[in-house]
Amino acid sequence: YYLVFRFYNQRAFFFSHVSAQIMLSMLAILLLGGSFYMLVDLLLKQKKLSELKTDFINNMTHELKTPIATINLASEAVLEMVRKENNVPAERYNRIIFEENQRLRRHVERILNIALLEKSGFSLKQQQVNLHELISKAASQTELMVQKKQGQLHLRLLADKHELFLDEMHMLNVFTNLIDNALKYCVRNPEVSIETKTVSDGVQIEVRDNGIGMTNAQVKKIFEKFYRVPTGDVHDVKGFGLGLSYVQSIVELHGGKVEVQSQPGEGSTFIITLPFEKADNHGKS
Repeated sequence: YYLVFRFYNQRAFFFSHVSAQIMLSMLAILLLGGSFYMLVDLLLKQKKLSELKTDFINNMTHELKTPIATINLASEAVLEMVRKENNVPAERYNRIIFEENQRLRRHVERILNIALLEKSGFSLKQQQVNLHELISKAASQTELMVQKKQGQLHLRLLADKHELFLDEMHMLNVFTNLIDNALKYCVRNPEVSIETKTVSDGVQIEVRDNGIGMTNAQVKKIFEKFYRVPTGDVHDVKGFGLGLSYVQSIVELHGGKVEVQSQPGEGSTFIITLPFEKADNHGKS
């Protein structure tokens, strides 16, 4: 038995059945192509805006640093003069100017450091640095802040091998940021301790405080930019929420890692591990 089909107009039959599917496929391809083009265009615009923002912040902070340095020198000179004259009210007001100017300088430096990290050409300037001397220098720089809070800073530098390849300026900022945070988030006389010890692949630094502590949900967010741990209805903790984001970025660029242990009301411990080997600019040892 044979069943025979004969199409006298095969092309017309084909197009009458598949033309709708072809048109829909072409329309879908056009929509997909248009969406892809718009997405790429949007990403390029966002990249340009991000670069403009970074350049603006960079230039702004550089411009701010000059008057801040001038105010700092002038206030130090005036403070010395009023001390000699034993003018207590003038000394108190001038000390306020000096301390607030110092706080403004620290904020400007943090913003500038974050802007530097976001630039594509950023690279660490690593050299062999004595980690214990660097931590001692950070403690010395924050000594006045600790005294103002009537607190204490303890150093237990126990690592037997503490010569590491570090960017001295940025790692110094890391330790001063952690000490500053420990002082800010404390409702009693702050007790801050920094301890070092040698581990299998590098040096471990623990920065421990007796502050307000954090919940597990807060610990997961603290390294996000602009996130600040809530302190209740009164926002008496100053800052932009950039310090810990900067700390994590710098440590990871050195090939290290940052961990946090914290309980509400029991303080926090920041654990930094830095490798012995020199890291490249991508944080690989």
